[in-house]
Amino acid sequence: MGLIEEIRAFADDRDWGQFHTPRNLALALSGEVGELASEFQWLTDEQALDAAAPGALRDRVSDEIADVGIYLLRMCDVLDLDFEDIVRHKLAKNAARYTVENSHGNANKQQEDHAMVIYLCPAGNPVAKQHYQDTVDTPVSISSFGAGSLRAKLDAAHPSGSAPMWGSTPGSNDLHRRKHDLMRTGDIALFYADKKFYSAAVIAVPFVDVAKASQLWGRDTSGNTWELMFSFSEVGQIDLAVETFNAAVGYAPNKYVQGFSRLDDEKSEAVVQLLGLAP
Repeated sequence: MGLIEEIRAFADDRDWGQFHTPRNLALALSGEVGELASEFQWLTDEQALDAAAPGALRDRVSDEIADVGIYLLRMCDVLDLDFEDIVRHKLAKNAARYTVENSHGNANKQQEDHAMVIYLCPAGNPVAKQHYQDTVDTPVSISSFGAGSLRAKLDAAHPSGSAPMWGSTPGSNDLHRRKHDLMRTGDIALFYADKKFYSAAVIAVPFVDVAKASQLWGRDTSGNTWELMFSFSEVGQIDLAVETFNAAVGYAPNKYVQGFSRLDDEKSEAVVQLLGLAP
């Protein structure tokens, strides 16, 4: 019996298969990745290397890696995917995109000529619509930020003295924060409401500012604020039906935007071409 079969049998013996939908497994996987990351939180790089030596940290990290692996393999089983095949296929795509000549010794996957990445920003509920009016339709004054490196970046990016801005909460297990960490100047934010994308904005400065977000937008019912902020250099109106978007990126026709999302390179390129955003 192979490893995937063992995992399947473990779930079947407990009648857990009924709960193992792709969505539930993806959310569970995200949680386990968060638990793995928490083992290294606040450690220096040198301290983190202790996970390679026998001891309590190694044991905990091993357990968390195993949980991540179990959910990955269970998802492959449920979706009828061959794990080795899809990994080899993705490695081949990565090799073509990040050649040895251009990437050797460079940890920055998106280099100076990086392709636009698309971020999806749901803005259909009353709170989000009000936020859009308050800080996108009505640009935020840069002078309202205190002196410092962030202020200098915003001043340089927005010589007019104001800029449209948006933000996201950190999300469960800091999922949104990890997406925000990858955000780059020149990426695109698409705003979504009422089954269509109605606005596209060019991201200028990504930053994190809890105090400013709280001042601009307050806090949600859980006490979180939209601290994962980003300013825009341009904002334009579009009219893109979600069905057209889904067809372009390969989603099911009835899929809707439900949270702050980052598209992968391939899907981003498809949307860039669809909207005619390529430089």
